[in-house]
Order: sequence, then C-alpha cells, then structure tokens
Amino acid sequence: PILLPILSALLLLVVTVIDIVCSMMPMIVFIFVASLCLYCTNSVESRKHNLALRNENRRFFVVSDFGLLVDGSISIQVSKVHINEPVEGIGFSFHRLSPDRVEYMLQTIDPCVFNKNAEIGEETMRFPFVLDQLTFKSWGNSLEELPGVHHAATTTHNGSIHEVVLSLTDPHAEDLYSVAFHICNIGAASVDIDIDVIEVNPGPEYLGAGLTQLPTVYGVTSALFALSTIVWIYVLWIHRSSPNFFRIHFIMLVLVITKTLSSIFHAVDYYFIDSRGTEEEGWAITFYVINFAKGMLLFFTVLLVGVGYGVIKNILSQQEKRLFLIVLSLQVFANVAAIVLEESSEGSRSQSTWRIIAFSVDLICCGAILFPIVWSIDHLQGTASVDGKAAVCLKKLRMFRRFYLLILGYIYVTRIIMYFVANTLPFRLRWTSQLVTELLTLIVYVITGWLFSPSASNAYVELTRDDEDEIDGRESFEMNNLITTTGPSEGLRKIMKRPRIDGRDELEESLMV
Repeated sequence: PILLPILSALLLLVVTVIDIVCSMMPMIVFIFVASLCLYCTNSVESRKHNLALRNENRRFFVVSDFGLLVDGSISIQVSKVHINEPVEGIGFSFHRLSPDRVEYMLQTIDPCVFNKNAEIGEETMRFPFVLDQLTFKSWGNSLEELPGVHHAATTTHNGSIHEVVLSLTDPHAEDLYSVAFHICNIGAASVDIDIDVIEVNPGPEYLGAGLTQLPTVYGVTSALFALSTIVWIYVLWIHRSSPNFFRIHFIMLVLVITKTLSSIFHAVDYYFIDSRGTEEEGWAITFYVINFAKGMLLFFTVLLVGVGYGVIKNILSQQEKRLFLIVLSLQVFANVAAIVLEESSEGSRSQSTWRIIAFSVDLICCGAILFPIVWSIDHLQGTASVDGKAAVCLKKLRMFRRFYLLILGYIYVTRIIMYFVANTLPFRLRWTSQLVTELLTLIVYVITGWLFSPSASNAYVELTRDDEDEIDGRESFEMNNLITTTGPSEGLRKIMKRPRIDGRDELEESLMV
C-alpha cells in the first residue's frame, strides 16, 4: 500500500511527458498501465515451479532447467493424476543437457521415449509411471543411471503425492540439468496432472549455478547507471540557461533515472528469489511497473532523437505521431507479455505462446524505431540537393548515420546475438550474458548523451550555429539585392523562393516586408 502512490505518481509522470510532446491521448496508455498494475497485484506466483495441467496432450515439453551442484537436489512431485484415454506411456526424463538440446533430441524420437529401443543418448534418465489401464499407480524404476546422480522415489500424504528426488553426489557431475514430461499418445489421449518441481543448491540457493550472480550483476550496473544519472544532471545544470537546452534532454534524464531504478529493483527481486525460492510480492510489482515505464521511455526517447525533436524541429508531423502511437502501443503489449512470461510456470502451454508473441512484438518495435532516423537521413539528403546546403547537411547526415548504426547494432547484438550466446555459454557463466547486455545498454546511453548533449562544444550544436550563420549570410545577400534592384517585387520573389529553415521563415519575411 505504501508503494502504490509512488508508483502511480511515476506512471503519471511518464504519461504526462509523452502527452506534452506528442499530444496523443495519454489516457489510453494510462488504462493499459492501470490494467497492468491490477494484473501484477493478483498474479505474482512462486518461482518454485507449479503446473496444473488439464487435458494435456502434448507429446513432450521441458518442465524446468537448473544448474545443479554437489549436494543440490531436484524434487519432482506429482498428484491428482487422471488419464482420460489409454496411453502407451507417461512419465519424466532427466537430462544433462540444456533445454534447447533436449527439445531437439526429443523431436527425433518416435514414437515413444519410454520404448527400449528409443535413442535417447548417454546423458538421460527415464522415469516411466506405473499404470493400470487408466489408473496411475506410482513412479516406476529408472531405466538408466547417470554417474554421480542419486535418485529416490517416495509416497506422501497417504499416497496422494508421489515424489522422486534427484541429488548430486559427484563434483564431476555438476552441470545444467533439464526435466521433461512425456505423454506417449494413442489417438487423442489427454492427461490431468499437477506437477511441483523444487530445485535448490546448498546455501540454500534457488536460482541455480550460473544465475546466483544476477543480484550482484544488477546491483553493480544500477550503481553505474546512477553515476551516469549524476553526470547527466550535472551537464544539464551547468547548461540550464543555455539556448541549446531542449526538452529532449529532460526526457533523457527521466529515462536514465527509470533505468537506474529498474536495475535496483531487478537486483532486489533476484535476491529474494535466490534466497527464498519465491518473489517478494511488493518488490516484484515495483520492478514490473518501473521496468514497464523504462521500456516505454526508451523507445519514446529513441523515436524523438531519431526525428530530431527539439534540435531540428519542435513539432511532430502527423505521420510521426501515428508511428509513435503504434510503437508505444506495441510496447505496452510487449511489456505485458514479458510479465506473463515471468509469472507463468515453465512448461505451461501459455508460456511458449507468450514467448513467441513477446519476441515478435519486440522485434517489430525495434525495427519501427529505425524509420524516423531513415526519414531524417532522406530529408537531409533531399535538402542538400535542393537548397545547396551541402556542407551542413553532410555533417548532419554523418551524425544521424552514426546514431542509426548505434541503434541498429544495439538491437542486433542484444536481441539476436546475445540469445545465441546465452545458449552456448558454460552453465556457470550464464550470468555473463545479462552483464554484457546491461553494459551495452549503458554504452548506448552514454554515446547518445554525448552525441546530443547541450554543451556548446557539441557537434550538433555547432551544426545549429552553422545554420544560423548561413541564414544571416543569406539575409545580408538578399538585402543587398533589394537595394540594387529596380523594383521591390522582384526582390521579394527571391526571398519567397528560399526554402524554409527551422521555422524561421515567417519571421524573416515579416522583417523583410
């Protein structure tokens, strides 16, 4: 309850900033955010995996993956098992492989993983259930043994819960392990089952080897973002009365503040998950809301910088406003999808669907924010060929091309390359992918602030002064023509043919008259 007014004020600030710049009905965004808050309040779940499957008919799916160390354990509990139609086999498999490799391997096994002649590899254990027609009896014996892995099956709660515990006894067996559930269908068979998976290493540590460093990673990067925030505040303060200070610089400040807060609460959220195995509801909701605001502001700021808002122009065109509205609406949807992914249990049918949706929408947004930069580049190329401002426009083109390459490289590395890198890293180094992503984000923030800072020595400000000097030179030349020509109307026609420059033409024409 204490956090709700603070979070509401933060969201209202973000929406107000968007409205001041774009005038795009902020209530639409606010309704989405309010719905998000209600969703978070009612859906924060345990990170200890719990799946309640009804009418499940998938042939297989990965339930969980975990970096297991010596004396660590993975406990799998099943209850409320009901088989609706006859099945050839049902049970679990335990793999010393990453989830992607497990899925690839299982797709090649046909028809049933529990057949004796199934080619499952040397790093797999299979645990078929003992069935009596449509009745589940108990866990079956393991069909294989893995070196260094001990397993024990038990029955608790008067036989209503059946559990198998896998523990590690050999340091050489430490690795990333995955658990998969299988249904060998005969026709349109389906199963009802509740699955609970608890994974823990000594400590206790619930994040698993290779991810326990995440609280430290986000704590350190939040300190770096806080330092960059202080530096940016200092830059804006010493240039607060400068004519080169624009509203876009204030929006950049709000963005870096929200990014700092997002990293702080992300570290706190991971700390509770690692130490307790569950999220602390208040901290989790706070992180989701602030991360939501950060995502909106990030795309909003890149769009504004891309169109040259505040530096080249002070008014957005209708085309640009429509693009802003589309991108920000998609970002709302992408952020909601990301939260659903965080809160849904691994292996659930909805998680795979939302993962595809979130990834696709995020890529669409990343592609859409490049359009304003391309428009600005095309506009500068056309301006250089029409009014002869080749030298100034060439400098602007170089500036926007650098920014274009910066954003394009950031999207390509963080959205695509890091995805493949994370799946190929050793299990103890999985945290490094998150660290690299955060550091790349910091580098992009710093370079963007350097390119478009309000400092008088900044290259972009020099370009603005070059434009003004050229305008003064043209005015002097045209005034001389007015004095030496035979009629006033001929001179005025020359002035009216001159292209518009930064919205100053109406003032200049009135002064000429």
